Parts: sequence; structure tokens; C-alpha cells
Amino acid sequence: MKKVVILFFFLDLFVKVNASEFKLTEVINNLARPWSLTFVDETNVLITEKHGSIIQLNLATKEKKEIKHDLQILAYNQGGLLDILYHKNTVYVSYSEKRDDTENQNRIGLSSTSIAKAEFNNDYLFFSNIFRAEPPIESGYHFGSRLAIKDNYLYSSIGERGLGMIAQDGSRHPGSIIKIFLDGTIPHDNPKFLDPEKEGWLPEIYMIGVRNPQGLALSPFDNKVYMSNHGAKGGDWFGSADDPGGNYGWKILGWGGTNYDSTDIGPKWLPGFAKPLIYWVPSIAVSAITIYKGDEFPDWNGTALITSLKDQSLRKLIFNKNEVLEEELVFKGKIGRIRDIKVENRTGKIYFLSDQGSLWLLENKAITLKGDINGDGTVNIFDLVIAAGQFGQAGDDLKGDVNRDGSVNIFDLVLVAGNFGQSEVSAAPSMASKIELTTDQKQHIGLAIDQLESNSSSSNEEQIALNVLKSILPARLPTQTQLLANYPNPFNPETWIPFQLAQDATVTAKIYDVTGKQIRMIQLGHLPAGNYAESNRAIYWDGKTNTGEQVSSGTYFYQLKAGDYTETRKMVILK
Repeated sequence: MKKVVILFFFLDLFVKVNASEFKLTEVINNLARPWSLTFVDETNVLITEKHGSIIQLNLATKEKKEIKHDLQILAYNQGGLLDILYHKNTVYVSYSEKRDDTENQNRIGLSSTSIAKAEFNNDYLFFSNIFRAEPPIESGYHFGSRLAIKDNYLYSSIGERGLGMIAQDGSRHPGSIIKIFLDGTIPHDNPKFLDPEKEGWLPEIYMIGVRNPQGLALSPFDNKVYMSNHGAKGGDWFGSADDPGGNYGWKILGWGGTNYDSTDIGPKWLPGFAKPLIYWVPSIAVSAITIYKGDEFPDWNGTALITSLKDQSLRKLIFNKNEVLEEELVFKGKIGRIRDIKVENRTGKIYFLSDQGSLWLLENKAITLKGDINGDGTVNIFDLVIAAGQFGQAGDDLKGDVNRDGSVNIFDLVLVAGNFGQSEVSAAPSMASKIELTTDQKQHIGLAIDQLESNSSSSNEEQIALNVLKSILPARLPTQTQLLANYPNPFNPETWIPFQLAQDATVTAKIYDVTGKQIRMIQLGHLPAGNYAESNRAIYWDGKTNTGEQVSSGTYFYQLKAGDYTETRKMVILK
């Protein structure tokens, strides 16, 4: 069974907006160029890393697992594994697909923004393409690309690959919004089939004239799809992606920005073109978006949440179908370049991915669940482990100090245990088997158990805490390192050598014959402090030498070396 090492490192930031205070918590910080996340359920998310990895993360335990797949990705410059979307046991991804076999170091090679789907499996994902942008282009720029599902349609934003006016050509995909069915087939309500002027468009194309659209989201309020578009030097915008046949004008229009050399592009807007709801000049490098719906921030329902890369900000927009009525800066420069934003539907809590490799959680500080130390929305064994793992410590910023009295003590354990649901108590023993503690945590939990056991009259909450902690730490740490008698002894042909470690140590066992010659060495590596007495933890010797020969009857000696500790004992083989 895979063990989960519980590392209690948290970074909390508090953000004040209009007299309301919100909390940002860094959930994990060891991702590699993360690009997108999607919820499988309320606990598990899938995360794409730009170089090509798909990571499954359990938000409660922080356990990570890489899911293998068969995508042919060209991870170069702005390309790589991009958006990911889980829907009804199917995983959809957008990515920069390698489209030729070039091995020339002086060439990038041909690639396209492509979309693939696979039946969900947390061991291996067998993808099949359902869309490829045509033509493939030799460029590392402007792939887009986000995905959104509306009814039985899949929308996707396709970047113009840095080619500018290609976005005005409906016979080519780059620089467009596409709409296909979930299986990749073509809807016959797309513009090509309904508008004679769009007869030359490719059948998947729904809108044209976009540059590098990195945000796409379905509104649960008006059932329309909205998008964000990354301009050049200025000219980022937010607007509708649900205007069939619409043309946002790139590169006839410049949306208020200029080329990177400061030369003009074109007007901000002209009649006949689709009009964004808001522009940002200078550029904020707008990225992912969502239309918020949830209980965590009830005042935000129906607003657009806009993230940015360069500006490193979260902005909230109150808008209607014609314009943005109000823009509010929620925070800026707190968590680095923000690549993605997702809302957990059950709680309404908001998660962000940063380019720096972190997953962040945004919560309303006014809404708190007493005892929910790790902020996962439930009070359970993991919260009790955090508190007990700091038992006896004093200070101002201790996560386990639930009642904020400056120290972690019995009162904090009681507050956590008192908010356990009955299901959490009954599930604790099975959950405990998945937790691996550090030596320091074991020592603090041992202190907590000692104090709970010393109470002559325990409350129900104290008894819950005691029972759960005992299931986590069934045996106390030994007070001294010690080599114990092997069993059985005499033996034929195998034996087990038990020992105890008072501290973490690198452990080696050596077997000698009566002449003092070493005949076997068993290296156990670095082990945590604890009791190694049971047969599944003790040192096992099969009665053979290093070369595999069975030894004869007689007296032998076994020696344990653990750090600075060395001890030798005698054993007998009797055949």
C-alpha cells in the first residue's frame, strides 16, 4: 500500500477587499509548470503540467499520482499540454500536437492545437484525437487554448500561432473559437451551414478574429460561453464566445494596443465586428476566467473572475450582455502568475494554479468550520493529526492552536474531536493506516496520548481524540535504540531479528560466524524511529551467505549498526 507522508507546511495569506477578509492557502508547491486543473470529484483533481504530465491530486491527503498517457506533445515555448476537462467519466485535453517527424535542431517542426479525449482511468489514459487545427504551423506561439462544455457541445479557443491575419481566414482554424460535439463530430448549426456568407469557413469554426484566447468558461446563469483574449502590447479583453459567426477583428483591429515595437495595429473597434465587454490597456496578460457560482462567496454569484499572468491579479467583473458595469481588484501580486482558476461546485471555494508551481485555495475568512485546520471543508483525522503533532508547543502561528490561546493543548484536541462527524470517527482506523508520521510528530502525539490517558474522568470528545490518536500511533516510540533477541532461536533455516530505534537512523545488520568472519550484510537504509519487532518489520535472515550458500549448524553472531549505536548478539542454527 502506498503511504502518504503528511507534511504540515502551510502558507496563509490574508486579503482585504472592501472590509471583507479572504484567506489564500498554498495547498501544494511542487508542481512543474502547471497549466490547468479540473475536478474529478470534491476531493480529487487532475492537473496538467506543460511539459506533458497529468497529475491526480487528492486535496485531503495531498497525495500525488502521475497518470500515464499516449499523447504526442510538442512542449516548446508556449506549447505543451494545456487545458484539461473532466466530464462524465471522460477526460478532454487540448495540447500542442507534434505533426511531423523532424529531428533537425534548427527547426521547431510542425504542430497544431489539438483536442483529445479518453475514458478516465487513474493508471493510463488512452487518448484519441477529436480535433486538429489545420493547417499545422511551424511556430511556438499562441496555441490558446481552453475548453468548455455547453449541453452536448465542446467549445475550444484556438490561438493564431503568431500569424496575425490568419485569424481573418475562416478556411483555416488558427485564431478562432470552434464548436463541436463531445465525440468530435460537426454540429450542423455552426455558421458554415446556416450563413451563406460563411460557406467557405471550416465546419468546426464558430467565431473568428481572436489572437491568443487563454480563458473560456460557461456561465451557469445565462448558459452562455465567455472568453478572455490576450492582446499584444495592450488590448487584452473579456467578451462573449457565444456569438455564432462573430469576428473580433484581429489583426484588422488592435483593441487599443500596439505591436511590441510600438507600431500601430489598427483601430480599437469598428462597427460590424464583435465588441468585447471590457479592454485592458496596458496589458494585464489576461489568462483563465470563470463565472462564479457558489456558497463560499455569495455576493460574487454571477460575476466574472478574471486572472492574469503579468499583472498577477484576480479581478471581479459585474457585467451584463452589453458591458461591464463594475470592475474590482480582489488581489494583486500575492501568488505569482496565475495560470488557471476553478471553483469546487459543492463548497464554492476557489482554486488557482500559479506558474511558480503552486496550487492555491481562496476562502472567505468569514466562513469558518471550527477544527478544520487544513481547510479542506471537513473536520477529520487529518486535522487531529496536525493539532496533536504540535501538542505542547507554544507560539503565535501554530496551525494546531484552534482556540488561539497561544499553545496547542488538550483544549485544541477537544475542539477538533468535538466537530468530528460519526462517519469520520468510524473511518479513522482505516485512514490511519495511510498516514506516515515524522519522528517529531510521533513524539508530540505520544505526549498528547499520555496527557489524555492521565485524565481520570474524560469527556466524550477527549475519548474520541484518544482513540483516534491511538489508532494513528498504536505503539509509543522507544526511549532507547536496542537490538533484541532473534526468534526463533535456535532456528532452521530462517530467523527474524527485532530491534528498536529511538531516533531516525541508517540501519545495517551483519552476520558473523564463530571465527569472526562476516558472512552476510543486510542494509535496511534510513528508517524512522519506532519498534521493528513484528515479522513484517524485523530484519529477516534466510540462513544464507552473501553468495547464496546455506550455512551449516552452529553458533553465529548478529550485529546491528544504527547511527552511532552498535550491538552484537548470539544465535544458533540447529539442523
